[in-house]
Amino acid sequence: MGLKDGLKLVFKNIDRNALRRSMEAITGIKLNKAAQEAIEHFLRQSRLSNLGDVYQTSDLFYRAIQALNQLRQLNVTNEICQAFENDIRNYLEELILINRLDADQGDKLKAMAEINRAVQKLTGTIYYTSHKIRSYQQQSQTAAPNLSFLGRF
Repeated sequence: MGLKDGLKLVFKNIDRNALRRSMEAITGIKLNKAAQEAIEHFLRQSRLSNLGDVYQTSDLFYRAIQALNQLRQLNVTNEICQAFENDIRNYLEELILINRLDADQGDKLKAMAEINRAVQKLTGTIYYTSHKIRSYQQQSQTAAPNLSFLGRF
């Protein structure tokens, strides 16, 4: 009887230790799962968040609009100004769409950088056009009404 009770105590201790270890493992799994769900939730929310103006994008659009206003002051035909204005508007719409996309932040930053380069290039094109038109307007005011100016080029 004593041996039997002794074995029961040993087996109970073994069962308690096994049960305690399995409960610790289950608790660890639950904690890991909760942490994983929290990370997944954070990532989902970060994909939907708007990016700040990392590359001073608003300043680039402001410069493009200033260049367009400078071009309009030269009494250029409305079609030229309208074409540049449509390009600026299209880039602005692309920027808004990028912020609303459900994409990785890195992909959003790459797309924003590409739009910034395109807006900088467009601003340069607008400035170049305005300088070229201004020089042709000045040349046409000072040039004789004949074709002698063609021989100078």
